[in-house]
Amino acid sequence: MFPLTRKKKRKKINGLSSFAQEKVPGDTVLVEGATGGLGSSSVQLAKLYGVSKVLGAASTPEKRAIAESLGADATVDYTQSDWPEQVKQLTDGKGLYIIL
Repeated sequence: MFPLTRKKKRKKINGLSSFAQEKVPGDTVLVEGATGGLGSSSVQLAKLYGVSKVLGAASTPEKRAIAESLGADATVDYTQSDWPEQVKQLTDGKGLYIIL
């Protein structure tokens, strides 16, 4: 794998900024693996960019507590077969704007 140059890294960050500018009222983002390196950053960035509701998906109560401490508004246990229904309830039936 080739390392990204500074210019390419800057482009990716600008891409996140573009995502933030395209928000819609009531948007909800689900971050899978919300306590991993990329997931924890995604939770924090989504909140920083003003996403209306950030849901964190994690496998244990401890990890879900960490996701909430990072800024997730709510969490779901993706090891449970009904987690899609949990997401539906948490979004008042509207579903997700994006899944990260």
